[in-house]
Amino acid sequence: NTWECCRVPMGEYWGQGLGTEAARAVLKYGFEQLKLTRLVCLIDEENTASKQVAEKIGMRFEKHSQDEFGPFQLYSIQKPAAPSQL
Repeated sequence: NTWECCRVPMGEYWGQGLGTEAARAVLKYGFEQLKLTRLVCLIDEENTASKQVAEKIGMRFEKHSQDEFGPFQLYSIQKPAAPSQL
């Protein structure tokens, strides 16, 4: 049960912590409500801000890859054993 989560950046709201807040909510919803076991993000190699958000919510770099849109870095997180870890 793996799902990809993504976000659409809106420049006027950058730097306010909204991306991290939204990502945490998606993570919690995915694990608690949808009962997913793993979430992944495909992040453009140049997108440092998105990598920082992924790391802030507990995701870890997994690998470099490429698809029809170009190169990306895969970040992922497994469902924690205890719900309080979200």
